[in-house]
Amino acid sequence: MASLPFVENLSRPIARAGEMGTPRPRAESEKGNMSEALKAQREEQGVLVPANKAGALSNGNSARGYLAEHATTAVTYIKFGKAGQFEKSGTNGETVPEKSQFIVPYTEIQALQVKFNGPGNSPDRHGGPIFKGVVPPRRETLGDLDRETWPIGLSGQPEDPWVLQLLMPLQSVETGELFCFQTSSKTGRRAVDAVIAMCERMQVTEPDFYPIIELRVGGFEHKKNPRIGFVKTPQFVRVGKAPKSDIRLADTSLSGDLNDSIPF
Repeated sequence: MASLPFVENLSRPIARAGEMGTPRPRAESEKGNMSEALKAQREEQGVLVPANKAGALSNGNSARGYLAEHATTAVTYIKFGKAGQFEKSGTNGETVPEKSQFIVPYTEIQALQVKFNGPGNSPDRHGGPIFKGVVPPRRETLGDLDRETWPIGLSGQPEDPWVLQLLMPLQSVETGELFCFQTSSKTGRRAVDAVIAMCERMQVTEPDFYPIIELRVGGFEHKKNPRIGFVKTPQFVRVGKAPKSDIRLADTSLSGDLNDSIPF
């Protein structure tokens, strides 16, 4: 197996930057009602599907074409919750234990500018796999710049409808189960950014391997507001590596661990 077939499902045509039109003002009551729904959609939206579907449909193999069209790859989304734990999205607080180990097929890490359009509506997405040369557009090119038209967030202030989201695919070393760490928070993006930097180094020093990381919980003392106290953050620590040619040969021995710690 050469690599893991992760890719965000971007098959629905989406508007390009500059083609979205002028946003229409919403009533204040509508803004308030939408904020909770948009927050829920941000946590649940998105489906990962096999990357080779399009090719399989056109290669003349009827069996492979059927599987590409109808088969799905079950992916469990993970987020870092307010309680300072790695939580499975869409569950009643079900968590992924700290120190769980995962292979990171970093070639499919994605950066996306996402606009959530409310329940029942697909979000607009711009971006894709950064290691394949796709860079999300700058926020100011996406429209929706008038704060008066933004929905009211949980803070009581207008909330930008566009968020920068990072998706990091993972495969459990123990079970082979597929996961995706999803984040749009500053501390979450900082943690994934550090993984991206590590993987960029690996492309040069260990181009035939994926890293194996372990979930950890780090944190810091809140300086601006001491009453908040210690703020927990996600942390990823490299503990080994797996060959891209066959990730079943994952190595978490001392020789496979370069102690490449990923701080928050």
